[in-house]
This record gives sequence, structure tokens and C-alpha cells, in this order.
Amino acid sequence: MTKTATVYLLDPDAGTIQTVEIAAQSAFSQTYKLIGCQLVEVVPFDSHHVLITDEEGLRDGLAAFTAFDGYPQPLAGKLVLASLDGSHLLPPQITIEDAAKHFKICKPVLDPVFSRE
Repeated sequence: MTKTATVYLLDPDAGTIQTVEIAAQSAFSQTYKLIGCQLVEVVPFDSHHVLITDEEGLRDGLAAFTAFDGYPQPLAGKLVLASLDGSHLLPPQITIEDAAKHFKICKPVLDPVFSRE
């Protein structure tokens, strides 16, 4: 068994997606640290992959979020993309470029309206 596992980490605040190496033995538990949360949600990406996201990520004060093709609600915070075999994370079976095509990072912009009183 390999000692490390590669996953893709999407960071909507930075607007990046990158490969990250984590220890294979505890890969799933390490996603909590990568994402920066205490409770994760596993969202199907396709028949071979999952997204791991912060279950409690949608909260007030978001500066950015991710829209994922075909998923009905926005995903907040960092996302980890990997293959899942039971409870073991495996490297993605698609390229990072193909994975990136499924996401749109949204950064809401406030357009203030001023009135004279």
C-alpha cells in the first residue's frame, strides 16, 4: 500500500484547484484539516468520485462559494475531490483540468445604493 494519497483541493476564496498529498493511512480524517471543519458532507461527483465539503459551511459572511454542475445548492468552503473505495480515499481518476470544468467559483459583489435624504 502506498504511503500517500493524492486528492484535489478546491479553494473558492483563493480561486484555485490544486493537488495535495496526504498520508494514505488516515486520508479521510485528514480531509477535515484540509477543509478546516469538524463535520463533513460527502457529495457524489460522478460514479467514481466524491466531493468532501464542510457540512456547516453555508453561513453568514461568505466571501465566496462554489457552484457544482447538477448539484442543487451552493457548496461553501474548501472542497476535496477524490475517489472513494469503501472508507478509503484514492487518487482521482480524472485530470485536474477535467475536474475543474465542473465548478464555478462565485464571489458575490455588493453594489451599494446611496440615497439622499
